[in-house]
Amino acid sequence: MKLTLLFLITILFSSLLFSDIQTTRNLCYNKKYGSECSKLGKLLYLSQPSQSMRAYRFGAKLEDRDSLLFLANLYWKSNYDRDKKRAIKFFERAESRRHWKTALFLAKGYAVGHSPFFKDLKKAGYYFERAALLGPDINKLYIAEFHGGKYGSNIDYPRSNYWYKRYINGGDQSGEPLLSILIQVGKWRAEGSHGFRKSLIIAQKYWVRAGTNGKEEAFSLLEQYNLDDTSSRPKKHIYRGGF
Repeated sequence: MKLTLLFLITILFSSLLFSDIQTTRNLCYNKKYGSECSKLGKLLYLSQPSQSMRAYRFGAKLEDRDSLLFLANLYWKSNYDRDKKRAIKFFERAESRRHWKTALFLAKGYAVGHSPFFKDLKKAGYYFERAALLGPDINKLYIAEFHGGKYGSNIDYPRSNYWYKRYINGGDQSGEPLLSILIQVGKWRAEGSHGFRKSLIIAQKYWVRAGTNGKEEAFSLLEQYNLDDTSSRPKKHIYRGGF
């Protein structure tokens, strides 16, 4: 009885899967829905690998992002340099479909220039900015550092500082590396360096914020600048555990 029930369930599952494959195949090849091609590729990956590849390739022609990423990762795993270069082309096409992880991967590849990438700082800057616009707040720090001269790029303080400000004012309000950036940018603000206009008030705000989130260095910095500040402005202090 149990074997009969199991057999019937297997038959039912197989028929449903076959129906799903047929429907998806029609939507991919006849209706030209790219997302259905990558779905078809997944359905056939184990049972019909050659048909799976055909579906992914067809999806890539339709600029389906998942199909492009599948082929990009497939070629990237190859031991042949020519295949890795093909992978980069697929990664670039996938990134144009708004994929921030791919943008960051390409940015670092072009910034460092290790084979099969070649160093291209113009492309690196473009992809760092794409990652900053599409992805999480930490990507704003990467583009700020890039315009600040990292990887040997030309220093562009206005653009670097613009992204530092966006990172500091972003959604991630505590923890590393933000607290270290609050300390560093606070120093630049206090000194009027790195292209920032000198502002002890803003520097103090950054250090108070870092200190109340547990950054020990902020305490000594703030107290030192309080001693050096001879103006009549109210002094900022940090009390461990809060203001």
